Amino acid sequence: MALSDNDIRALLQLLAEPELERAQTIIAHVASMPAEDLKRIGELSRGSPAAVLNNLEAAQARARYLLLDRQWLDVAQARSFDLEKTLVLVAEAELGEDGLHDYVKRRLDDFAARVGAKLSGDRAYDNGLAAIADILGGEAGLRGNRDDYYNAANSYLPVVLERGLGIPISLCSIAILVGQRLDLPVYGIGAPGHFLGFYGDPTLQQGSLFDPFDGFAKISRAGAEKLVRESSDQFDARSLLPVNEREIAARTMRNLIALHRQHGDLEAAERLRRWLEILVKHGNVP
Repeated sequence: MALSDNDIRALLQLLAEPELERAQTIIAHVASMPAEDLKRIGELSRGSPAAVLNNLEAAQARARYLLLDRQWLDVAQARSFDLEKTLVLVAEAELGEDGLHDYVKRRLDDFAARVGAKLSGDRAYDNGLAAIADILGGEAGLRGNRDDYYNAANSYLPVVLERGLGIPISLCSIAILVGQRLDLPVYGIGAPGHFLGFYGDPTLQQGSLFDPFDGFAKISRAGAEKLVRESSDQFDARSLLPVNEREIAARTMRNLIALHRQHGDLEAAERLRRWLEILVKHGNVP
């Protein structure tokens, strides 16, 4: 049975609790309600005090995660990990938007078609990397957001594709997903402080490192070591080894959790931390 207006007004009074810790019980209760009730609560909350609106926003965000929990568990448990779907789910949960995967797929398919046209069947390592750099860093204008590096938007795949701005790991994720459509050997390198990419065969140590933050340009091993040393006290050669896609997703989520905590949004950090815990539990992630 749908809530009456009087029921909703009573809930809004309870949501006026200013202390987030003490408001957790009512936030959890509201988050578990049917979507129709949540929509009606939102409509009747207009003009409410800030504490009510803040707690209601937390409840609505938690409800989004609960709604997507089944999909998240499927992704986390999948034998063949789907980086694209994982990053889209994170964006949908965080941004409160549905249907983002169609947009992401269209953009990535378009990039792949344009990269493939430049390859003309030649999959030599340097030619392939040059084609990726020409399309993603050149024609598409994807670039590192140097002016607003710590903006969470730089980590949401659909937003990065829309704005053309990202951080190393989100930009490298795009190169990986484009490469997958063409069977190109693109990998992520989990260097601390500055995520890098690799194009080639890492088992034979044949290929090239590249910096997704710098137009997907090829970078020497010495240059890569310099970037790592600038953000870490000690250089470990293992930091220039490829990481699997589950690790890429986990690092993306850790970045977002850290940003939420820095901004004092502990509720958002905890929601994402719970998903990260599930992801790590079902995969070989350090």
